Amino acid sequence: MPAEPVQVVFGPVTRSSCWIDAMRRATGAAAVLLVTVGIVGCTPSQPREETPTSTVTPSPEGIGTADCAAARQAQAEPSSSDDLIFGPLRYAGLAPGYRTVDGRPNDPGPDGLTFYKIGAEMSAGAEATVGIGESARGYAGIVVENGRDGGYSQVTYRSCADLPPDTMNWWVGGFVLRGRDSACVPLDIAVPGERVAHFDLAIPVGACD
Repeated sequence: MPAEPVQVVFGPVTRSSCWIDAMRRATGAAAVLLVTVGIVGCTPSQPREETPTSTVTPSPEGIGTADCAAARQAQAEPSSSDDLIFGPLRYAGLAPGYRTVDGRPNDPGPDGLTFYKIGAEMSAGAEATVGIGESARGYAGIVVENGRDGGYSQVTYRSCADLPPDTMNWWVGGFVLRGRDSACVPLDIAVPGERVAHFDLAIPVGACD
């Protein structure tokens, strides 16, 4: 049976119905573990121990940036229990892992890359860096719009400083696997002023069991 998923929350965020409609694949509901000042409870899929630094070590496989110019704007809604949240950064419905339509891994393309589409969302004037853990940099990447097909090992997201009330930014993108169609991918997420958070992402659901 899949391990109980985890949601990590460092601060208030919002969810966009526009972004959910833009998703080609839906994600399901999941149990929630809230992390505020410290860790409450413990499950097999909870984030690993935090490290006392606010930066993610760059990878030799590339650093990408998704800034205000590349961002879409959408109406904001309250977050959901199955969202994966780190400070101002959110991946809608990703707390239990990436859920495909039929529960099976996506098919790889002719180039051997398997793409899982989901974008990052953030409130106005925010920054967060998502990195692939060192052990997975040989086969996993983060994809951003107009970036390289194989993705990057680290991407920094910067939202627009000024947005209309009740709106947020989101970016087209996702994760890509090279030479495989499923994996338990370690992520390092850095938000200015916070410790780096570590999370094992199941692509698709069940890959970290």
